[in-house]
Amino acid sequence: MKIRIGCFVMVTIILCSALPAADDVYLLSYFKGNGETGVYLAASGDGLTFQDLNEGKPVLTPPQWAGQNLTRDPSIVYREGLFHMVWTSSWTGECSGAATSRDLKQWSEPVRVQPFQNWPADDRPANTWAPEVHWDPVQKNYAIIWSSATAGVQGDGGHNSGGLEKDPARKVKPDLRHHRTFISRTTDFRSFTDAQVFFSPGVSEIDAMMAFDDRGTPDASDDRWVMVCKNEQMQELGGKNIRVTTVPADLTKPFPPQFRSPTDPGKPWSGPVAGPGSSVQADQWTEGPTLLKVGDEWRLYFDRFRLKANRFGLAASTDLVQWIDRTSELRVPPQAMHGTIFRAPRSVILKTFSMPRPGS
Repeated sequence: MKIRIGCFVMVTIILCSALPAADDVYLLSYFKGNGETGVYLAASGDGLTFQDLNEGKPVLTPPQWAGQNLTRDPSIVYREGLFHMVWTSSWTGECSGAATSRDLKQWSEPVRVQPFQNWPADDRPANTWAPEVHWDPVQKNYAIIWSSATAGVQGDGGHNSGGLEKDPARKVKPDLRHHRTFISRTTDFRSFTDAQVFFSPGVSEIDAMMAFDDRGTPDASDDRWVMVCKNEQMQELGGKNIRVTTVPADLTKPFPPQFRSPTDPGKPWSGPVAGPGSSVQADQWTEGPTLLKVGDEWRLYFDRFRLKANRFGLAASTDLVQWIDRTSELRVPPQAMHGTIFRAPRSVILKTFSMPRPGS
């Protein structure tokens, strides 16, 4: 069943291009503060040093929907001459937002999407966070994934405080939100399929984002998706860090997909790769991951959200198992928060903005 416009708002940019890497530019979509001022863009020739575009002004300001007037966590995908964007419109509620542009400056009238319209009345979501939009080359449509905490899985032990709130000696404040990742699909960004549970590892997790991995062999059966997300449980329970998981290219066979750790097929995701418990930024709580492949190297960008400025970090790996810290090489606008880094054809971006040269 499909639903028409409702209430779903988030903005991330993931760009698909057949052009060689030398003809691409890296773009960062991000927000500032609480997301009340709009969506911003920065660009880089090498994916390391990012400079603001549009003179540092927002390229989209929040639509003034009652109670849903933020543009947090922006995500964008580029395909066939169009940029499609989704974003988080509020801290609470069943909405997120979507809009389309040819040039990243002039956007269509934002659409409110409500994917939970047909969800059970006794399991309504408290929030709709960090939608990420992806072109699915197998299903030939756009997949939007996001995290929500619904009533039916609260207090079951997999929530954020994980049962620690029951121990009087610990004095842990109860946090019974249990987030899972949901999915909705669209072909036109006007109608969207009903929400379905997409990833549920047994504990609260948020901020899932995927990258399609074409293995470069004649046999497409070894292609896959690589997904990164945040373990949202308390640090004491092994959370506040980024995890990695993989799944075959066809996300519908079976459904929900059977995600697996890159190192242990018996586990739904890896151990920590950035943040507490990992070898990368272990002293920082991490979230908002973005993953892309540059040559043979996987780059994992993430938000060190307890810092007041210069929050972005960077980890790198050639095998999704061993990760090194490249944060010291990364330069982004100091107030940038939770966005997505993506590639876009330089020729398309130059029609609107002045771009850094390759390697700058």
